[in-house]
Amino acid sequence: MKENAAKMVSEALLGVDGQEITIKGKVYIINPPTIKQIVGAGRYLAEFGDEGTTGDFIKKFQKFDGICKAVSWFLVGSEDIYKELEDCTLDETLKVLEIAFGMIGIQNFIKLSTLAKNVKMAIAKQR
Repeated sequence: MKENAAKMVSEALLGVDGQEITIKGKVYIINPPTIKQIVGAGRYLAEFGDEGTTGDFIKKFQKFDGICKAVSWFLVGSEDIYKELEDCTLDETLKVLEIAFGMIGIQNFIKLSTLAKNVKMAIAKQR
């Protein structure tokens, strides 16, 4: 366990803590996402998650450019390359999201989700 932590710290300091992924023959490095990347991607991923049926999911998934914009945020820190990603496979898309969210860490993700929910409730609460 200590060896793993030391390796992670060393890799982070050296800037080699990212993970390579190939999409449409092009190699990208996914680094641990910044808050800006999480928020940028979250803007588009927020459209998903409330589907009651498979049909509802398919209807929402037809807005594939939103998913491509989210993936672009994790790959390059903006939505600049989303048009290039429109014809990538669903597996490639999901792999980017899996890697990026996996780098956040579950404790930090839970804290972030809780804070976001609290802020949402504070804003929505009528005064």
